[in-house]
Amino acid sequence: MEEEGLHARVVRILRTSDVSFMAWDAANLSGSGIGIGIQSKGTTVIHQRDLLPLSNLELFSQAPLLTLETYRQIGKNAARYARKESPSPVPVVNDQMVRPKLWPKPRYFISKRPNMWCRTPSPSPCTSTLVRE
Repeated sequence: MEEEGLHARVVRILRTSDVSFMAWDAANLSGSGIGIGIQSKGTTVIHQRDLLPLSNLELFSQAPLLTLETYRQIGKNAARYARKESPSPVPVVNDQMVRPKLWPKPRYFISKRPNMWCRTPSPSPCTSTLVRE
């Protein structure tokens, strides 16, 4: 963003883990009306304030394939959107086997830390069960 002459502000969104809602919150907090949401695994969304939460400008869902150069281009595009320009979409690499490679890790994490994902009061136990499909 700084390469395009704008200043970035980093905000940590704790109310949700949905990257679209993170980007929507960031867009609503920003002066330009453009926000970038980045999930912990790297999935990224560019969002605009006046759009619905699940309607975004650009979505980069294949996080393991995103490089530092791709993130740099995402920042440049967000800056261009903030200046009311119409940038070309960031080109991304597509690999159909990326998602199946990553599925076991989140499922394992959820099974070991179920209380992070359940919204029950603390006295009642919260459990999760992995089901093989």
